[in-house]
Amino acid sequence: MPIEGLPDPARHRACIRCTKWFEPTEGLLTARQSVGFSGGIADAIRTSAGDTDLRFICHRCASVRKNRRLVLYAILGGFIAWAVAKEIGWIP
Repeated sequence: MPIEGLPDPARHRACIRCTKWFEPTEGLLTARQSVGFSGGIADAIRTSAGDTDLRFICHRCASVRKNRRLVLYAILGGFIAWAVAKEIGWIP
């Protein structure tokens, strides 16, 4: 349940996706996701330096993100399976 009124930054956390404030028990801390090759290199440098860079995400936004990722990978897998079947000759 998002916090109503003025949040206390020392006690509450802001979700990285919906930017609403929550109690710390209403979400989880996740590592920052890298985008692209250079982002992966930057994350590796940060990790080797000991900087974890954890971000808070509420449970609702985490489940939406997970479901969206599953759907996109299923669509990609379907396209790859279709292309392989077409190449082999199973689909005229």
